Amino acid sequence: MEDVGRILRERLGPDAAKVPTRRLPNFVVRAAALFDPGLRPGHRRPRQADDLLRREGQAPARLETRPVEESVVDCAQSLLEHGVVARQAA
Repeated sequence: MEDVGRILRERLGPDAAKVPTRRLPNFVVRAAALFDPGLRPGHRRPRQADDLLRREGQAPARLETRPVEESVVDCAQSLLEHGVVARQAA
């Protein structure tokens, strides 16, 4: 996740001023996993849509690949534009 923070800080400038770029220590993640099963190693959510399409004999659509950095920045910009994440006051 520190890579995501670095990408956002580089590409979004002041809007990403409070984005953390440090790594969370393992003991903190392990402690949080006691309360949130999604943080446990090997935890996977079921992929119901893909399974349904496979059972019906339909192949999922193949998407064009994009650079990860571009996807991260586009997602962050969308969150800012929709007010999900507040912009930093100038």
